[in-house]
Amino acid sequence: MSYEIFFQKFKNGEAGVIPFEEINAVLKNYGEIIEDDGDFEFVSKVGEICESAYLFGESRDAISGIVFLRPMQHELLPQIIFELLSIENTCFFGPGLDYLQARTDISSQLPESLLEGAESGLQIIDSAYSSWPLS
Repeated sequence: MSYEIFFQKFKNGEAGVIPFEEINAVLKNYGEIIEDDGDFEFVSKVGEICESAYLFGESRDAISGIVFLRPMQHELLPQIIFELLSIENTCFFGPGLDYLQARTDISSQLPESLLEGAESGLQIIDSAYSSWPLS
């Protein structure tokens, strides 16, 4: 069974678009984004943070988020997530919506079903280590 965590942008209840440069500005500090046949994978240079991480969206110019497959208890993963959450209207959530986190209150941008499904509602975090997985 696999475990996935998600980082995603929303706008007016729909998937939003993150400029590739904004995601790359954060991720380049920790690795690189590799393109293969139109798919984008993040490859860590700081150690094994997850089995794999894929950017998703319609194209390079329409990225809406990242899925981290089988994340590890790596000390930098919360820092990477927290830095990504500085991108406007983004959130971080886990499987089954057992948590839903953002750095600011973006509840007006989220799909109603996401808010309703989150066990603890939207949690506003103010540091990398108030987030998964080291909390």
